[in-house]
Formats: sequence, structure tokens, C-alpha cells
Amino acid sequence: MTPHDDWPRLLGIDVDPAAVAASGEALEAVLNRLGGTSDGMPVPGAPAHGWRILAEPSVRHTVLGAPADPAAARWHVVQLTAEGDRRALHTAPELAPLRPSRAQSRAGLELRWPAVVSRHTPPDEFVVDVVNTGAARWTPGDDGMLVIGSLIPTGEAPRVFGWMSSQQQRGVPLDPGEYLRVPVTHTSTDWHALEPGRHELHAHLVALGLTTPLPFVVEISASDLTRLRAARSAARPSPAERRRSLENQRLRVEAQLAVSADPVRLIEIVRLADSDDAAVAAIGASYAYDREIAEVVYRSMLSELLPANAQRSRRELAMIAQSIEQLEG
Repeated sequence: MTPHDDWPRLLGIDVDPAAVAASGEALEAVLNRLGGTSDGMPVPGAPAHGWRILAEPSVRHTVLGAPADPAAARWHVVQLTAEGDRRALHTAPELAPLRPSRAQSRAGLELRWPAVVSRHTPPDEFVVDVVNTGAARWTPGDDGMLVIGSLIPTGEAPRVFGWMSSQQQRGVPLDPGEYLRVPVTHTSTDWHALEPGRHELHAHLVALGLTTPLPFVVEISASDLTRLRAARSAARPSPAERRRSLENQRLRVEAQLAVSADPVRLIEIVRLADSDDAAVAAIGASYAYDREIAEVVYRSMLSELLPANAQRSRRELAMIAQSIEQLEG
């Protein structure tokens, strides 16, 4: 379970329930106490008072918020980020709904090993079932279904492990007894440190903090390890390549988020173009994007540009920023 498993969430971040229930104060008062400044940045439609510190996910990031309605169901959210010797304020472009805690969101779910997983299944073919054991339909929020596997030599204590990814399978509604079968990802596993033999396989549904109640005992062969080590070495990018990839990913997501604020404008640009190349060129000229970013916007699915899905894009940007920070760390 996560350290704040029973805390509600905003934009995928655990927020202190005591802070949520507090009365709050003026934004400038909170910023002055933290040594930050809004630099005149407006928070559209935000109240003058009601602001409070909701979370401090890292030493460089502080999340502030103010409720947008009497029920505190939706929030104005800003993030104070340390940038060199200053602390900059970044405003979430849309109101964020207050989501249930991970404990509430996973109620009724259980991870179970299906019969297709055997003792000698290759490690990169492991799957697990997310089963609704409750009496009512389980409906997913916007949490991903990324399941991480941990292989521990038999007799050793389980280790704490973590992983972050923006590429996650989406959840689907599950009636009582129904299940969703998902692959078990081993990106965190150090195949070079692993030895052939018997291991206990643990699986963890990251977004909901759900773990298999019992490990599955598997046999890892020397041939499997040789194959997996070779694949990992060939696929592993250098830190510089990883940084460039993350920066490019950030630019793509920022472009999609910006366009989603007015999708009608994009549709009109594309409608007037007489070819794919013309449409890409027109997008680049209208939004001041280079051809690569304009191509990404043009090839985006409509669902990625819906204003209602902006929250997912903002969460992806936050994860990218944390990944870049870890590389710099």
C-alpha cells in the first residue's frame, strides 16, 4: 500500500484530507509563506481566498488548491516548483475533480493468477487478472492498469519497488465476477542481478495500490535470463537519449494540451487544407510548432484532444517532469 493509501486525490496526487477540510487563506499569503510568487500570473475564475497546501510530492514541488464549489468536488490547482533559486507557479488550465482514495477506488478488486500462468512460464509472458469480487459493478476512474512484477528469490523478504509510466492500459467496467487480464511488466527488474532458480512472483497494480495476496512460485531458467539480459541491454537508452526522449514527449503532450483548449480551431485549419502535408504545414504555422510537433497534433486521435481529457495530459506532464528530475538527480 502507498504511504497515503486512504487520502483523496487531485490530478493523481494524494492530498491531505485535513487540508481539504480546512478553510484556507489568500493565495498570496500562502505563496509568501513558502517563498514563492505568482509573478502576476492569473488563476482564471479562482477565489480570492480558500487556498491551502494540499501536498508536497517532492522537495521541489508543492501543490496548492482552492475549492471551486461549496461541496469541494472540483478544485483550482496550482503547483509551486523550485526552478533554480526561484519558485515558479504553474496553474492547471482546468478545474480538477477530487477523486476517491486508492483504497476506495480498488474496493472489490483482487489480483489473481490465471491458469495460463505456470511455474515454467517465461518471465516476459506473465499475466494477471484484475477480478471484481464485489457485489456491484466496478467502474474505473482515469487510473491506468499498469501492473508491475517483482521477482524475489524464494525465502527472501519482498523488496519495495516502484515505477512510473505514461503508457498504461485503460480500465474497463467490471460486473461482479468479471475480470480484466493484463500483462505483468518487469521494467524495474534487474535481469543481470537475478540468478536462475526458484523465485516468488509478486504483482502490483500501481495506480490503485493493489498487490497479489500471495506470490506465485516460478522457475527462472538460465536461457530465459540470457535472452532477457540481451534484450534489455540492446533496448536501454543512454541518459542523454532518455532526456531527449522525455523532452520530446513533453513537447508533444504540451502541444496536444494547448490544442485541446480550442479543438474547433484545429478542425477548421484541417478542413481548409487540401492534403495531409498542407494540413501539417498549416498547423505548424498557426501554432508556431515545428513540423514534427505539428505532425503529432495532426495524427492525434480526437479523444486525445477533448478538453475533458486534459486532466490525463496534465498528469502525464507531471510524470514526465518527475522523470526528468530523477535523471538530473
